[in-house]
Amino acid sequence: MLDRMMPELDKILIESISTQLKSNLDSGEYQCHNNGGRPYLTNSRGSVLCIYNGEFSDELDQIQPYISEAQDFYDLLPPDIKALAQRKITASNPHTAGASLQTKCSVETNPDATQLTETQCQILKTIFDLQTGVYFNQACQAITSIDELHCYRPDNLNGGWTTSPNITPLANFAAIEQQYTQWVERSDAHHASAMQSPSQHSATGITQTTCHTPLPIQDREYNVKSIAAVIDYVTPGYHPLVMFNVDQTLVTLDFVYGQLKRVAVENDIERTLQRIRQKAPDAHIIVLTRATATAAREKLQKANIDERLFDSIESVADKQGTEGSVMEQYIEKMPERPAQVCFVGNTVEMLANVEFTCKNLQIHYNTFHYTGAEEIAQRASEYARNMPWTEVSVQYNRA
Repeated sequence: MLDRMMPELDKILIESISTQLKSNLDSGEYQCHNNGGRPYLTNSRGSVLCIYNGEFSDELDQIQPYISEAQDFYDLLPPDIKALAQRKITASNPHTAGASLQTKCSVETNPDATQLTETQCQILKTIFDLQTGVYFNQACQAITSIDELHCYRPDNLNGGWTTSPNITPLANFAAIEQQYTQWVERSDAHHASAMQSPSQHSATGITQTTCHTPLPIQDREYNVKSIAAVIDYVTPGYHPLVMFNVDQTLVTLDFVYGQLKRVAVENDIERTLQRIRQKAPDAHIIVLTRATATAAREKLQKANIDERLFDSIESVADKQGTEGSVMEQYIEKMPERPAQVCFVGNTVEMLANVEFTCKNLQIHYNTFHYTGAEEIAQRASEYARNMPWTEVSVQYNRA
């Protein structure tokens, strides 16, 4: 199976099939689904769309390894194709593409019930956080996208939300908007109170940090070129949990003397990690990766990054969760509950998954959208364009 280490090379292949993708999405031959909070595409036979062994495939069954490949493929699609895929979500496939918390669905819904559940409020907040241009549409009396090409309706039979291309008013639109607004206000107030509360034991038995001064709220940091940016945010005494993605954050692929090689994105990664530990001796520093733990170790080793620099390697693929759920499992094993989480990753989806879970756990977070590998990836992509794709695939598998 092809390693998902070099998205820029895969984008070359995606460009060549973009017309096919748009045509089949428009006709309904390709459909968008959601698994574990990450979208992916299938054809009318139910086979997933992905890049497999260096080639585009729509013949693989929906088993977990191939769904993961299909989700990686979806992540690399251009925005216009993703938008078309999401617009083509129908009542028979009403999962919310891109949500961190998978929405439940049914074609038999009761969309006009007034009372929202706690879970429905949490899911709706995830939709607002992760989808661009979703809002309470006063004119339509519905929750819609800005282009009004799809809407969200509460599914009280299954406790979630459905999506539909048919914009019809919610009978209790005002009540739903008021409930959600009040829930957000209570949630924010509870979060602020919890940040200042004394030591207590959580439901998992983790001792919470005692009487910390609330850290200043920070927006997600974009276009971060060095992982050393996290040093300024790590706070000693807060038992910070500092996490790094592997692919396109610590490690990437580059052409070295004409050969595709795995390399460290930055030359001073070891020094950066040492500086974090010097500043915050109580910090836990881990790898949080969508690859398997075994694959992550191999990547670090080939890039000459000592895995002993990290306290743990936590794998989303091994635990079949999201970045947020895997982080939560790790926190449950920590001797001291962290009062701060810092995460450096190269995709917005990863960051959003961590942010969502931190909000639920009432833990302060700082997230960093890392773009430091993009220049290397672009250089490698340009080099690959001048090589036969079969040769690139061979080197891809060797690296």
